[in-house]
Amino acid sequence: MGSAISDFEKAVIRAVHWFSLAEKQAGNENKLLALITCLETFLTSEYGNPIRNTVAEGSAIILEDTLENRKYIKQRINEFYKKRSSISHGGGSKNILDSDIKELKKLVQLFIQAMIRRKNEFQARKDVLEWIDDQKLS
Repeated sequence: MGSAISDFEKAVIRAVHWFSLAEKQAGNENKLLALITCLETFLTSEYGNPIRNTVAEGSAIILEDTLENRKYIKQRINEFYKKRSSISHGGGSKNILDSDIKELKKLVQLFIQAMIRRKNEFQARKDVLEWIDDQKLS
């Protein structure tokens, strides 16, 4: 008898799905949307916190250990998120460079790998968000 798939494991599967969708997209706008959605799979909450900041801070805390590196990741994710919002809300974003997609793709890939490595620590997405909150206060 196999064990049930946890909420966290389902999030990993959804994230890999969105990552693979990003690979198949022809345009950088759709690639960016899929890659940001991948991060949102883990980093959105029911609490109503501002999503851009939640995704940027959560990514920084998961991906880096030093304050300087975390600040850089947070800044870059915020920049990517601004472009995502512009696309999603109808303004479009013609200034998404191939280098932007390459950088975001690498960050998302490292993020997914970090989540997979920690699959035994988290049972649900809320566990990830609680862990991130703990890191902010430690």
